[in-house]
Amino acid sequence: MYRSSCVLIMSALAASHAFASTLLVCPQGCGFATVQSAIDSASSGDLIYIGPGVYRENVSITGKSLTLRGVGDRTILGAPEGSVLTLQCSDAQPVIKLVELVVQNGRTPYDGGGIANNYCTLEVRDSLITRNHAAGYGGAIYSSGPLTIDDSTISANSANSGGGLVSASPAVSMSITRTVFRDNRATCGGGNATGGSAVLSYGVTHVRGSYFANNVNEPANVVPDGPAEVTATTCRGTIHNALGNMMLERTILDGNRAGIANAGTMSVDSVSIVASDGLSQAVFNSGTLSVKSSLIGFSAGVPLIDNTGVAKLVDTTILDSNSGHVPFVIRNSGSLTLIRDLITGNRSEGTNPAVLHNTGTMTLRQTTISGNDPDTCSGTSFSCPIGP
Repeated sequence: MYRSSCVLIMSALAASHAFASTLLVCPQGCGFATVQSAIDSASSGDLIYIGPGVYRENVSITGKSLTLRGVGDRTILGAPEGSVLTLQCSDAQPVIKLVELVVQNGRTPYDGGGIANNYCTLEVRDSLITRNHAAGYGGAIYSSGPLTIDDSTISANSANSGGGLVSASPAVSMSITRTVFRDNRATCGGGNATGGSAVLSYGVTHVRGSYFANNVNEPANVVPDGPAEVTATTCRGTIHNALGNMMLERTILDGNRAGIANAGTMSVDSVSIVASDGLSQAVFNSGTLSVKSSLIGFSAGVPLIDNTGVAKLVDTTILDSNSGHVPFVIRNSGSLTLIRDLITGNRSEGTNPAVLHNTGTMTLRQTTISGNDPDTCSGTSFSCPIGP
């Protein structure tokens, strides 16, 4: 078995790019039996190939550019306690690449249950990061350095905020491409909890071609032995842009307990946000938000769209929402511009219900508001329905 593991590694190496040196790790028969021993012996620029197996160890990399490559779901890194991987750099010059690995079962009282990245440049590709927990920020990944994630899955992780991952520094960038976020959870256990069940960003972030499903912001009163309940007003967003600059495009959010929350600057293009249920809005904006060519639908128990900042929606469809006990589908107390939008098939209940309620500044151009129950608007200079 172990000899075949080394043969598999050597076959993969034959097709790999040249590195300074290549170190082989497998349970028996290779140069190293543990990942950490290979890292300790490696020089910056080396490739560490990790064969099939479960490696129960806390892995630490300090100040080296390294590539750790496994063989997909057959190479599992799992810590007995603490973060699975801890990366420490004095600046972003060292580049650490994780390719075809599983990172699982990390648990820390601090930040970064799966990976705690302190100032290094981190690249994750074709990997699975799952079932990790942080009492602070970033169940799967906490990163204060540049972060790139491609073609990977982030699933079943949890943290107080940023159940999936956190990009912690305004000075660094994060790129997420063709990646699935599923079943991650922000427990929102008081203090400075801000939500972001899948992604919480304070920096410059670009998310494209990705899929978010069944991620949950969970108030503390449903967590065993948790502190007092944190209300929906403090625990927002499957994707939460907190004071940063974010672009979100060609992405689907489906079946999550919240949609997007923005307190910085956010651009949304060709995105579907559906099935936000119960605790948080499909769209909450207190910053500057631009949405175009998107679909926003089905929020139960809260307004579908809640704007206190500056927001513009263009060529976007807003439908199939039931606001429950809240009497408004769209609530605006900031500045809201709707251009060529369609608002239809929504239901609002409660006292003086309205599909749209405005106490701020509102501009409508070529927008249809029709087929809602009721088809009324309040606090506006125009009357509804509008259009066919």
